[in-house]
Amino acid sequence: MVRGESAVVLGFSPSFHPIARPIMRRVMEEKPDVQVSVRHLHPSDRLVELKGGLIDAELMLPPPPVDPDVVVATVFHSPRYVLLPDRHPLAARLRSNSTTSPARHSRAGTRASLRSGPPKPG
Repeated sequence: MVRGESAVVLGFSPSFHPIARPIMRRVMEEKPDVQVSVRHLHPSDRLVELKGGLIDAELMLPPPPVDPDVVVATVFHSPRYVLLPDRHPLAARLRSNSTTSPARHSRAGTRASLRSGPPKPG
């Protein structure tokens, strides 16, 4: 940490708040004597502020280009999903190729049918 063990400044885009909150909470629980500060940064300012010592760490996606002055570590994995109505032509293929057991969303079919009109006879 640039500021030592008593304070850390974490930079991130406001869209990262749901990811940053648990990270900040964990730091505060494990190191209650460390003061955690936050800076919401514009994407163009991220690496400039990190390299300039204005922030100690930056949460970003995607990772920056390879830079010998920056260490990149994965701190969070977020699965991505696609929702399809049961009658969509790709739904059967996705079900047969899926390596996980997808959860059914009780309203997904309703929302999709509202957007695309009434279901076609099958």
